[in-house]
Amino acid sequence: MSEESSMQENRALSAFEVLEQLKGQLDEFEKMRKGMQAKIASAAKLGPSLEKEKGRLKDDIQQKQEKIAQINKLIPQLEKEKKKLQEDVEQKQEQISKIDEQVKLILWARKYEM
Repeated sequence: MSEESSMQENRALSAFEVLEQLKGQLDEFEKMRKGMQAKIASAAKLGPSLEKEKGRLKDDIQQKQEKIAQINKLIPQLEKEKKKLQEDVEQKQEQISKIDEQVKLILWARKYEM
């Protein structure tokens, strides 16, 4: 009977060791669970601020798209204005050239007048 008693003691020790390991694993799991809960709570707090940032970005995009549309409307008008200004510059440069020629002729005529 002492052999049987010894086996029962060994089984009791094995069961106790298994329970101790399970308790350790359970404690470790509980620590992980608490850590995850804290991270989830922190992430949940970020949600509203992220939504607010998202809304701000959408508004900014809309404003910039409206400006792009305005610029696209202005480009043809500005191109016409640019063309007019270039034509005006060319005409004035031609007038300067004609004046230069007239001045040269006047100077040439004076040279031979003397």
